[in-house]
Amino acid sequence: MNRFEEFIALLRSRGLDPGPDRVADAVVALALLPEQPRRVLRTTLCGSKRDLDIFDGVWQPAGEPEAVFPQSGPEQASAGSVDRQDDHEEATDGAGSQTGLAVRDVRNLTEAERAEIARLIAELAPAARPRPSARRTSAGRGRIDARRTARLMFRSGGEPYRILHTRRSRKPRRLLLLVDVSGSMKPYTDVMLRFGHAAVTAGPAFTEVFALGTKWTRLTGPLLERDADAAMAAVAALPSDWDRGTKLGPVLQDFLRRWAGRVVVRSAVIVVISDGQESGDKSVLPNQVARLSRLGSVLIWVNPAQGRPRYVPLNPGLTRSLPYAAEHLPGHTIDALRRLTEVIAR
Repeated sequence: MNRFEEFIALLRSRGLDPGPDRVADAVVALALLPEQPRRVLRTTLCGSKRDLDIFDGVWQPAGEPEAVFPQSGPEQASAGSVDRQDDHEEATDGAGSQTGLAVRDVRNLTEAERAEIARLIAELAPAARPRPSARRTSAGRGRIDARRTARLMFRSGGEPYRILHTRRSRKPRRLLLLVDVSGSMKPYTDVMLRFGHAAVTAGPAFTEVFALGTKWTRLTGPLLERDADAAMAAVAALPSDWDRGTKLGPVLQDFLRRWAGRVVVRSAVIVVISDGQESGDKSVLPNQVARLSRLGSVLIWVNPAQGRPRYVPLNPGLTRSLPYAAEHLPGHTIDALRRLTEVIAR
């Protein structure tokens, strides 16, 4: 076991379990910034104030020997002995502003920063662009409204003194959000459900939200609560299989068996929010995603893991499903969610 592994093991023994994703990010970040190990590890491994306190307790305080993590020279030693307060200020530089938070991965935020992100998400208004309806309405120009023009002629003694026109009316296109709530998506679940709440708030009559795990759960009803925190509490009160495995293919198959023939799916803008991790039969998922893309107007796949450095999708179910999506978006920052809002409205 090398020094880095010993340090991770020590953190876990003190109650800070960064998880494999954060550890992988730390390895990549250390390779890019080897001269600043403390700052790099503190930023990548900690996700809350409690994590920061545990980390600071494990890492030797300023002025004491760095016994936990190796130092290879005077430059690293000075970087490892930066004052805690200064390091915290630098690690959170820009986090207090909307611009700083907008480009940070939401899984690396503190609780206070998550609260600010929740406020920013509530200001989004995800809504699909209106589509032409079968109904027609009066217009200043366009196709001649022969029936109304003829009636007007009869009332005026047969003189066609005014030609009336008509055009197709427009109505909002439906929006369907399918949110993966499995264990691998846990760092993003709250943010994605809040995005779903913002979408339901913007178009309650034309938006549906479902959770996908080992089964599907309709969340639209609880998300109708006007207050976002109340909506999250109502969603949490539902019987669920969250934070477990996921069987995306079979679950989508069962979902389509129930909903494929309804207006919820047909001609809707469909957004699948998932990292594509599949514990079920991986051959089922691509077929169901293909069916979704045929039923809807457009299919958008949002994968928060896509925003990580050097990420490459390797799951065969995911790689074979992505060609059926018109757009592949990361969704790991507030900026990415704003981009998603723009794509939905196109």
